[in-house]
Amino acid sequence: MEAAALIPSHTCSCPKPFLQYITTMFDDLDHSHQPGPLDYPVPPIPKYLIIDFTLVSGMDTSAIDLLREIVDLCVEQKCRLSLAGIKSDIKSMLLYAGLKVEPGSRRFIYVPDLARALAKAEDNLITTEFHLEEKDEMETSVRKRHRGEIALTTAFSTLCKILMLNTDCISRKTCSR
Repeated sequence: MEAAALIPSHTCSCPKPFLQYITTMFDDLDHSHQPGPLDYPVPPIPKYLIIDFTLVSGMDTSAIDLLREIVDLCVEQKCRLSLAGIKSDIKSMLLYAGLKVEPGSRRFIYVPDLARALAKAEDNLITTEFHLEEKDEMETSVRKRHRGEIALTTAFSTLCKILMLNTDCISRKTCSR
């Protein structure tokens, strides 16, 4: 199952380890050192990355450059990046630095808070990755077709009974009209 990666941005004091950590999410595993299957489950490459800025009170240019690298990495890996809980003054700095959401692009968005970012990622995973809506539509059409077949069978059965009654009545000449 694909999952959204959630990274609290306040946990790392120096920027490069943070970028290295995010980069490792997209790395392929090197199996050359270990023959046979792995002894542990391998997490999937994330489709969504959420960075929580709720506790961030300021950013310098090196942090903005780091964020730009993260945006580029996510665009390259087709991972949707959500920046959650950014204060207005920090957001205006990011916009001034060129980190703008391009119209029609769904790879990089600003989200008011972490809960909404998680909800958006979850909704998108459900609809795009699991095609839940398509499954619902298919199940609905199967149910409708089945109901139609039942209704047709019931109508046919009723018609046969009426015909049999009419045939029986005619042969006995006991029909009442």
